[in-house]
Amino acid sequence: VIKSTAIGTLPELQTFYDGVLGVVLPMLYLAGTILVYSIIVEMQELDAKKNLHPWLRKIEKNRIVSAILDCWEKNHFRKAVRQKKSLRRAGEQLTPRLLFMEKVFYLSAAILLGFTVLLWAKRMQTPLLAYEVAIIILCGLFAFCIPDMRLRYRKSLMQMNMLSEVTQFQSIIMMQMFIPDITVLRILTTME
Repeated sequence: VIKSTAIGTLPELQTFYDGVLGVVLPMLYLAGTILVYSIIVEMQELDAKKNLHPWLRKIEKNRIVSAILDCWEKNHFRKAVRQKKSLRRAGEQLTPRLLFMEKVFYLSAAILLGFTVLLWAKRMQTPLLAYEVAIIILCGLFAFCIPDMRLRYRKSLMQMNMLSEVTQFQSIIMMQMFIPDITVLRILTTME
């Protein structure tokens, strides 16, 4: 509907909608919408503990993948220890090995999707240009950072929730302090 209205108003937009940007931009809008939706769902279910990554655990059991992850963990031991602490603080059930696998999965999926969309949009009429390949690789590197950004975001949400709980307790105590016949012992028993 939007496309036909835009082309009806400005016929010059036909080349835009038939070109690469006409295909890539709606996909970027869709990806952004899905990302925002997943963030909202994660905010609502912050306390829910569930196993979201059973497929990562199955892949980790593969002998070759396990050997690669062992080498990564050996070469990046300090980073793995820091990530383990951060994952635990954020309430994630992932290990640093699974987080690295997820990052590699995001990277490869973004690059594969980028090349697929670009080749489909060009319909193999012209060869890929260097800047197009560079843009796809940059998108892949951004996708590689998505699990870390999600972890930082989740950590900040946990801190905001803790601050909110402290503020609620303070307001309850402040309200009860000014009620006659309320003692500290009574306030503490009601808080339990």
